[in-house]
Amino acid sequence: MPFTHGQGETEYLGNIVVSGSADDKKWGSFPIGFDFDFFGVTHNVFWVSSNGLVMFGSGSNAFSNVSIPNGSRPDNYIAPFWDDLIIHSSGDIMYQTIGAAPNRKLVIQFSNMSFWTTTVLLGTIQVILYEGSNNIQMQYNSIIDLSSDRASGAEATVGLEDSDGTGGVLCSYNSAGYIYSGRAILFTPGGGTYTFDDNALFENILLVDVIPRAGFPNQVSPFHNSIVGETVTFLWEAASHASSYFVLISQNADLSNPVHTSADLTTLSYEFTFPPDQSYYWSVIAKNSTGDESSSEIWSFQTSSSPPFLAVPQSIQLAQGALQILALKYTGGDAGSKTATVSSLPGEGVLYQSAGGIPGAQIATVPTDVTDASLNVIYS
Repeated sequence: MPFTHGQGETEYLGNIVVSGSADDKKWGSFPIGFDFDFFGVTHNVFWVSSNGLVMFGSGSNAFSNVSIPNGSRPDNYIAPFWDDLIIHSSGDIMYQTIGAAPNRKLVIQFSNMSFWTTTVLLGTIQVILYEGSNNIQMQYNSIIDLSSDRASGAEATVGLEDSDGTGGVLCSYNSAGYIYSGRAILFTPGGGTYTFDDNALFENILLVDVIPRAGFPNQVSPFHNSIVGETVTFLWEAASHASSYFVLISQNADLSNPVHTSADLTTLSYEFTFPPDQSYYWSVIAKNSTGDESSSEIWSFQTSSSPPFLAVPQSIQLAQGALQILALKYTGGDAGSKTATVSSLPGEGVLYQSAGGIPGAQIATVPTDVTDASLNVIYS
């Protein structure tokens, strides 16, 4: 499901392990910054690989993923996305220990990863180790290709394995649809193993270089899987550190052989006219002052001479304790005014009417009409 990056992302300067293209490589050792217990063994250093592994004891460049547990090497690893990956020419691996004792965190970030067999970006993934609790969180900042089974985990291992391969915790093995932007998986140790919550709250953390690459641009419209008119206005939100943007449009899900690429833009919109009854895919790419790029997700749309009026589903990234403005979205229909009604309440948290972007009256019963003219509500 399409995903909106939350506001208020906290940036930290990362230590660069490697920058630019790399395949089947391993690097280490690097300091964790504190003592960390993994399956009952204390570690203070770690290794990483270009194939999506964080390892203890030693490194490995293994590219053929297996299920967990498995007695063959490698062992002693955290696998947020073990597949035959490469670091894209625009990508890197970074780490940084943040916070103060006794509550420090080690953040390991795989940015702009891709696959050996394609130039399409997989996206950006993080692993976070927590001092004291010895918790582990995997989180998926941006998974680019919504149409790719492989990008959602169809050929990947996700989980933890102990030092000899006799024990571990498997979240997913070659399961399409398991990984998506905004997913966070929290592992909690106990009794010699771990339990995991794969609906954990996302930590709004991002590691950056001295000159940060542009942030991930949030698309607004045309929404994923929408049906629109022939003249399409592409809209997106401003990305952090972005100096310009360009829009890439193709009839192929991997954006190969694009039918149109815009010039560099400093605005947050772009208009283009298409023939009716055709299917397209689009992405917006943000560039910083030195040309380093970050891509949005790849969304699909169809053109029609009579597009229907439909509400569109969406998911959001919510930082702990933060307020989030939810823009209720739709596609198609005529130029007349639109209304929205809240028909159910969230299982956790509270909804409010939006009063100029701040919480207004609480929405405590349903159905309740949305009072904001822009069809915004606020979640806390």
